[in-house]
Amino acid sequence: MFTFRTKLTLLTLLPLLVLIAGVTFFAIHQSARLSGVQSDILKDGLLEAKQAELKNYMELAYTAIREIYEDTSLPREVAQGLVADAFHRMEYGSDGYFFVYDYDGLNIVHPRLENLVGQDLWSFRDEDGKLLIQRLVERAREGGGFTEYRWDKPSGGESVPKLGYSIGLDDWGWMVGTGLYLDDIELVVSQMEYHMVENARRTILLMAFVTVSCLLVIAVIGLAVNLSEARVANRRLVKMAQKTFSFLEKERRRISRELHDGINQLLVSARFKLERIDDAWGGGTMSMPHPRWRRPTAFWKQVSTISDAWPTICALACSTTWGWSRPWKASVRTWWSASPCGFISSRASTAGSVSLCWPRPCIALPRRACTTLRSMPARPVRSG
Repeated sequence: MFTFRTKLTLLTLLPLLVLIAGVTFFAIHQSARLSGVQSDILKDGLLEAKQAELKNYMELAYTAIREIYEDTSLPREVAQGLVADAFHRMEYGSDGYFFVYDYDGLNIVHPRLENLVGQDLWSFRDEDGKLLIQRLVERAREGGGFTEYRWDKPSGGESVPKLGYSIGLDDWGWMVGTGLYLDDIELVVSQMEYHMVENARRTILLMAFVTVSCLLVIAVIGLAVNLSEARVANRRLVKMAQKTFSFLEKERRRISRELHDGINQLLVSARFKLERIDDAWGGGTMSMPHPRWRRPTAFWKQVSTISDAWPTICALACSTTWGWSRPWKASVRTWWSASPCGFISSRASTAGSVSLCWPRPCIALPRRACTTLRSMPARPVRSG
């Protein structure tokens, strides 16, 4: 089971983790989408650059053969031969060349594949199954246009995408075309996509690092706060324990004082009662009963009214030299010595008094009361 602190921590961290996961997912999705958009934009830009380049090459080529093409004084066969020879010799770059077909698909000029010259390629299809020559002728009849197809690259020997541009020499019924291979565009786009993926990966790693760092900082701060709270709580508990101990000590002292004062009051009351009894006997108002074995009933009735002082009087009586039986006297002494109030002993002092001994002397009984107690008749011990 989770503790309340753990649940509170989870309730605090879970929304943060969900938010971070959502932001990361959104960033990845947007990065992929942006990568696709940028790839399309770059590809379109490069393709437009290729198209402009092809138009420039075609304009240069047409400028080179225009005088011959427009010279009506030359026989057509001679003019066509001069133009075909000029296109055969025109090249640009490592793979740039011009090709010529008539509107019926018969190849007239092809500098790279001379074996195609004189062949009817009207029904020729590229690797994608598209009728290549018919599409080129169609764009030429329209006044010029671009055609995408696949063709073997002379320098590489493999089929790659190619962008062709064709125009028509309508007076002769010819289609003149040229093309640029697009594998360099795909290479640039793939490199750009790779860099974008790497940037996205670095961004994600950076976000993960920042997230982990934030979590570690939060954990350290939480641990520090918990330790600080624990120290504060411990200090408060120590102070509370000290205050509780001080309070208990004060209460113990107060109760001890109250008990001490109460016991003193009880002893003073007992002394006062004994003095009254002593005065009553000394004045002759109380007579000693007979015979000897009878107890002083009036005395014990008078003393029995002091219920709290009864152990004191009993112990005092036991400590005198009465003629009582020793078993009863010993039992009273044993009971009183084991009591929590301490012990009481009485003795005659040189000042003529008897002391009741607590942990410290509390009261002093008059010698006259002690003498009276000694003179009380003892109950004879009966045998059997």
